[in-house]
Amino acid sequence: MAMMGGPAPHPLIEKFTDKHIDKFLEYSHKDDINEFRFAIINKVWLLVLAVLGLGFLGFLIVYLAPTHKDLLTDILKIIVAFGGGVGAGYGPKRRTDRER
Repeated sequence: MAMMGGPAPHPLIEKFTDKHIDKFLEYSHKDDINEFRFAIINKVWLLVLAVLGLGFLGFLIVYLAPTHKDLLTDILKIIVAFGGGVGAGYGPKRRTDRER
């Protein structure tokens, strides 16, 4: 009695044809394209938000610095505290996403 090494192949694999492989590769390519577009859109959105945030910060500094310095420092403290909290949460999340 001869023994085969390794697990037995799945019955569906034996039924795969060239058409199935071509379809699988086509769907895989479309998925890669969609993933790339999604990454580009996310980066553009992040850039827009950064520009808007810096513009708002510049607006605050230009219009509040001459007259309301104490209000400006309070607003900047809140922004720095919020930004630090966001950064502290973003770093560990990104690290755990890389480990998966």
